Amino acid sequence: MEGKFDFSCVDISIALARKYNLKIILLWFAVWKKCGHGLRPGVDEGGLATFQACDCPTGKSIWVLSSHCKANLEADKKAFAALCKHLKSTDTEQTVIGLQVENEPGIIGSERDYSPEGQAAFDGHVPAKLISAMKTKSKGEVYELWQQAGGRQSGSWPEVFGVEAGECMTAWSIATFINEVVKAGKKVYDIPTFINAWGQEQNWWPIPGEAYPSGGPAHKVLDIYKWFAPMWTQYPWTITTAMPKGKNGEMLIMPVDDNPLFVIESNTGLNMFRNIADYNAIGYFTHYEQAEDGSLYPAEKRRIDNVPMRCRSDNRYCSNTREPARSSRSGRRIGEETRSGAANGLRRVYWG
Repeated sequence: MEGKFDFSCVDISIALARKYNLKIILLWFAVWKKCGHGLRPGVDEGGLATFQACDCPTGKSIWVLSSHCKANLEADKKAFAALCKHLKSTDTEQTVIGLQVENEPGIIGSERDYSPEGQAAFDGHVPAKLISAMKTKSKGEVYELWQQAGGRQSGSWPEVFGVEAGECMTAWSIATFINEVVKAGKKVYDIPTFINAWGQEQNWWPIPGEAYPSGGPAHKVLDIYKWFAPMWTQYPWTITTAMPKGKNGEMLIMPVDDNPLFVIESNTGLNMFRNIADYNAIGYFTHYEQAEDGSLYPAEKRRIDNVPMRCRSDNRYCSNTREPARSSRSGRRIGEETRSGAANGLRRVYWG
């Protein structure tokens, strides 16, 4: 029911973390859950008349809520603020050390929202403060997109950004939307927050809205997020740089100078050592499902046992049967893995 919040799952997670002496980061699924709205606050199946979805170029609604809809923003803010209030009052031991706000935001199915509200924003003027930020920065991918389109000092999104207008406008809309959500939560409880990205580098043909979510914090438009979402970019590990795999499993990573690499989501541990050695990653999370007693489910156990850890550094291949990787710069030992049979479980040790 809209306006009623059940935090029992949160309380269970906190209790389990304390039981095993762990700290946790909670993931906030709301308007964007893997670029769609699979989980959304205050929105039931018949609520899309109020909580509007995006339209694709044909006019058909797609399974992504619109960042141009005020009702979507207010519902998200209200629910997120309620979560923060609950954490502040109940998590007195600060077991929860951070919040990921939304998950892989953006639009899949269109490069922008073609609804009346979205079209009005697209035809409207590019905010003067974005023009000013690009002029001040005078470098970066957003700046280059602006220059390639003619470097106009004012105008609509297509006039200022040309063929890249849809993605740039969507990035602006989503970044400012999420910033308002975080701002509402931080008024209640000032806890570290960050956002993760589904990167454009995961495909050889990086078409926004098809190969990756248009408007999400991909490298092409990352500056827009950094400039206009200050409520969460104030932390050094806020925007997760995506970790895609390219040809022959090689990583296609483009580190950002002022944004440390933090891999918040990975299906396997592949390339973890290389991320640490070559890109100074400050964190790497591989998600596996566990039972309440902390043990791995059999299917997850088999998946781990069948996938060796690998890395590439100084043209040396490392796996569970060979020596640990060494940094190509410093030669320091960065990690080690030992694996035993199914009867004895799994053990991994990493250090920097």
